[in-house]
Amino acid sequence: MDTVSLGSRIREIRESHGLTQEELASKTGISIKHLSVLERGLKEPRLSTFLSIAEALGTTPDELLTSPNQDNEFISAILYK
Repeated sequence: MDTVSLGSRIREIRESHGLTQEELASKTGISIKHLSVLERGLKEPRLSTFLSIAEALGTTPDELLTSPNQDNEFISAILYK
């Protein structure tokens, strides 16, 4: 997964939980500016930051790295071969 896709996924999950960037930044201990940079895919998060974001969002690192559409496409490719 590239940084843009990861950033989009973080934003998607954050918004689905009804969290603002400010709230997520506060939960993770990173700045709002840094979170914004990550969500826009301009930088790759450090492992510790990535794990902190996953925990704050109540999700697993795997879920952050895999979009629901990718799962569906993979399953469809296997089932309908």
